[in-house]
Amino acid sequence: MTALSLTSAMNGQFEDNNQKATKMAAKAREAATAVTPAIEMLRSEANQDSVRNLAELMAKHRTDALIQNNINHEKHMKAELEGFGDGIGGSGRDLERTTSIISYLSGVEEDEIISKKYKYVTASVLWFCYFSLALNDYIFGPTFEEMSLILGVSFKEISNFVIIRQVAYTFGALGGIAFNYVNRQLALIALLIISAFTLIATPFSSTLTVFFVIGGINGFAAGACDIGFHVWIIEMFEGGGGPLLQALHFSFGIGITIAPTITANFLSSEESGCGGSESETTTITTLADLLVGIPTTAEPKFESILYIPYLISAGIVASGGLALLALYIYKKYVPPRIPHAPPAFAEEMPKELSNMEKFEIWKENIPSSYTITLITVGSCLLMTYYGLEVTYLQFLAQFITSTPLPIAGMQSAYVETATGATYALGGLICIYLSTKLKPQHMIYVNFAIINVGSIVLIVFYKTDISMLWLGNSLIGLGFSSTYATAYTFLEHHIAVTNAIGSLFLLAGGAGTAILPLFLSDLCTNPSSIIIMCFVCTELILHTMTDIRSKQIDMIKKKLIDNPAILLGYREKLI
Repeated sequence: MTALSLTSAMNGQFEDNNQKATKMAAKAREAATAVTPAIEMLRSEANQDSVRNLAELMAKHRTDALIQNNINHEKHMKAELEGFGDGIGGSGRDLERTTSIISYLSGVEEDEIISKKYKYVTASVLWFCYFSLALNDYIFGPTFEEMSLILGVSFKEISNFVIIRQVAYTFGALGGIAFNYVNRQLALIALLIISAFTLIATPFSSTLTVFFVIGGINGFAAGACDIGFHVWIIEMFEGGGGPLLQALHFSFGIGITIAPTITANFLSSEESGCGGSESETTTITTLADLLVGIPTTAEPKFESILYIPYLISAGIVASGGLALLALYIYKKYVPPRIPHAPPAFAEEMPKELSNMEKFEIWKENIPSSYTITLITVGSCLLMTYYGLEVTYLQFLAQFITSTPLPIAGMQSAYVETATGATYALGGLICIYLSTKLKPQHMIYVNFAIINVGSIVLIVFYKTDISMLWLGNSLIGLGFSSTYATAYTFLEHHIAVTNAIGSLFLLAGGAGTAILPLFLSDLCTNPSSIIIMCFVCTELILHTMTDIRSKQIDMIKKKLIDNPAILLGYREKLI
């Protein structure tokens, strides 16, 4: 098609559009004249229905402005096309101008479009990466006793590894703020590869110090990955990521289930427990000893094959990094740039308002003190709960073998596997439930299940093996979706950015570093910590819900008392 025919065709289309726009503008102006009486009506009646009526009228009023914008756009394109006809002879500038017109007509740049297919492909890769992160996190616990034999130290000494790693994990979470300044995909790829190398090096640690340094590097990388995966899901699905977060933690539960299974067949030690002991020695009596009368004490020769499960786990973690690299090569992820109000706030606003209008109302009417309060209370929630979950699962093998029941070695690993299996099962069920239930209600149910499991353990953990299995399985089921649901709950009330997400994970990491300090109490009665966290979390949830309800009521009252404020937001956006 020549430039002249293209210009003629576009001019004809513009004339038709102008005629239609003129008719629509006349109707829109009639609707706009009704806005002033509606405002007066709202001032006299001051009820929620009036707010909705006003919103409907403003939706019609918006049409006039949009039509005028369309007319202005058409004039702009006419001028561009006229210039295009003069310069069709071949300048690069004309070609660039034509490209800009086509891009202008499309309304959205290509690199800003995130298709539904791409979102779910990305989510699937993140699920696999989070599964590998679970292996990375929980491969250590079942091997503590054997590592104490390899390094020749007591279990009490080697258990400090958890504290050091979780402190590093916490600082790694703060590293999530760096995702605002560096490419998140590339950073996560590098972090997963680093984690894989630390896993390979772990069983070859020559001293306790080296073991702790490796754990610190591994923890830092894992903490940054954790915040990166969560914020990525929340950001990509913009308020609708609840089920996707549940799926993320379902994959994590599968990793928790598999981790002790990988190590079970390669453990040489058959004795373990929270109490631990110093490295064993062997008394060797030789002919010289009989003559002299002094026995010789020597360290036993201990050979381990722990490098095999660590190598398997490292390979899976590295595969997660390679999957992210393949996704990056296929298409670079570009974060959405359209702001939106938190879902819990948007749901309370009139449906006739646009997303941008709801965002403007939220931004200008929610005081910073409200956001700070929610961040503080949410951090307390995650600190108590996440500290409990990680500490309990990391030391579960030692909890089990410290009981008077005849359980040791591989048997404790199988109990861990059962706990991880119910964790994964609960995550799978909650993918569906998260679409039907409110987050706070799901958390109430989860902690009720944890409470039942803790009661079973309190009563039977010293006397009945089957009840020990049942109690731990119930606790695993209760743990399954609590962390993901807590994140969803917070994401529904405030915008979880990289920085805020890092603060949340920082709080959770602080809990995981503090609770192991009370390991002696956890060994004698682990359920006491669970009940304490249950009570704390319930109080926090009720506090958060009450704060949110009061804030929404305040905004509704403000809109009813002065409904013209909505027109101010509408005019600002137009």
